[in-house]
Amino acid sequence: MFANDTFLDDRIQDPPSNDYTPQPINKQKVLLDLRTLIAQITTLLNIVNYSKYEGKIQHLGFGFFNANDWIKFTDMHLRYYFSHKLSS
Repeated sequence: MFANDTFLDDRIQDPPSNDYTPQPINKQKVLLDLRTLIAQITTLLNIVNYSKYEGKIQHLGFGFFNANDWIKFTDMHLRYYFSHKLSS
């Protein structure tokens, strides 16, 4: 997956906790949250780039990721989601 910089076509089973995802109140709230998220990600990227730690956390479908893997995964996930959203 990381070598190809994209997801495979295989679908993984989502955990039951994903059965309900609350929807945002309005478009302005989504935009505000995205701006906040971008600022937080920028801060995290700076921390990860200079970190000496190599610990890993398990993703239930894809195994164990370190911080750089999680960042790559997030980027791939968003690109995958938006490509399907735009094509539908």
